Amino acid sequence: MVQKTQPDKWEGNPPRVTSFLKFRVPRSRLSPVCGFGWRFRSAITMSRKNEASLSLWFDPHLCGGMRLSSFEIEVTIVKSRGQESIDIGPVTMVDCTEFICINDHRFSPEGSFIELTITLKFSSNDHLCFPTFDPPPVIQDGVHSVVPLPGGAPSVVKALLTSLDRPSFVDTKLYLYSARVGGRVRRPKALFGNSQLLGSSCSYFNDLLFENDFRGGVPCDLYGEDTEVIKKLADSGYGYDSDSDLESIYSDEDIDEGEEAGHDGVSSDKDNGVENAPTSRTHPTVGIRAAGLAHAINGTAYKTVKAYIMYIYTNTIEFGPLWSTRKSGRSDSPLEQDSDLGRIRCSPKSMYRFADFANIPELRERAKEGIKQNLTEQNIVTELFCSFTFKYPEIIEMETDFLVENFTAEVERALDEALQMIVVGVKPSCYQVLAFTMKRLRGQDTETAWAMVNSSVSA
Repeated sequence: MVQKTQPDKWEGNPPRVTSFLKFRVPRSRLSPVCGFGWRFRSAITMSRKNEASLSLWFDPHLCGGMRLSSFEIEVTIVKSRGQESIDIGPVTMVDCTEFICINDHRFSPEGSFIELTITLKFSSNDHLCFPTFDPPPVIQDGVHSVVPLPGGAPSVVKALLTSLDRPSFVDTKLYLYSARVGGRVRRPKALFGNSQLLGSSCSYFNDLLFENDFRGGVPCDLYGEDTEVIKKLADSGYGYDSDSDLESIYSDEDIDEGEEAGHDGVSSDKDNGVENAPTSRTHPTVGIRAAGLAHAINGTAYKTVKAYIMYIYTNTIEFGPLWSTRKSGRSDSPLEQDSDLGRIRCSPKSMYRFADFANIPELRERAKEGIKQNLTEQNIVTELFCSFTFKYPEIIEMETDFLVENFTAEVERALDEALQMIVVGVKPSCYQVLAFTMKRLRGQDTETAWAMVNSSVSA
């Protein structure tokens, strides 16, 4: 595969993004996502004279719908084994709507690796504003990954300017469930954020915070507790148990003393079970101390949205391991063990689910990659037939590809066990996953396999 040798370099004047790629010859390769959504494909063809021709294409991918002025692409080919660098470009591109061949260059195929430095230079007429700081390194240690993403610098500036005219940067309070007790969601917690940054991050939060047809915020004291808002939380709609960011509470001994079930699973102890909300006992001030709007968010866990807010503030997202990768038995969630270390980790499944619901393609792609990095021969069958996977065709495809490419005797035994559970009705929702998997194992490509599955379902 094509690898990134270092994070993308972002420059603001003029706006441009440089990607550093490395791949092995002689195959067609597709790069990871670069910039704010594009990719590159490279292909090597050999001649009878043992000469190789390198073709490089630009794939707009996630940014295919953007309407930009013409932009330039500059390519530097750094050959392996000490061969000289070759500059190609600049090449002027019209827009981000086509899969376009950039250039073609002949070189000796003796080296086993080719390195590319590719820069996209945008027009100042597009008013793009890129971060100019060096992002933190990508960490891939098998346990978690930290993936730097470009941020919305104009939104940050606007939020900071607005905060100069009021006493608090924070003006929004979000209530979400944080735990699951005996199969029910419990323990609402309050998250705090800035409405300008939240609203500009995606259409979901813009609609929630600013659109009149959706606006459901209740004026509140940010330091107080909002019982009426908490009552809007529902204990349904969370959709799956597999790798949820809800903390698992296993027995009554794990429940705080005095806590008992209340309305819709809301804790009904004397503090309403709400954490992160200072009470009048700790702030004995009369009247409203910090005005804002409070919202109830259903269907998404506290930990997931907390990680998302951190993402839009700092341009980084950090994923924890899947439960199926852990060899030990029951223990506290690994996602809850980092609070004292200044880190926020979430489940890549939970973030994928939220990003898909909120229509955030870049974040959804990163969460998908976080899931992929956790796949092993030991857990692939568990993941493929879990309560999360069957809802998302691209996750089914990704995990089936992994299973087909790593179909060992161990994987085959695990698949046989999964078949037994599906046959006896333990996993009735996994029929399509199973049908698709079997057709891929029999040699069908992805498109043909889906067509056969869909035709059998509609028959």
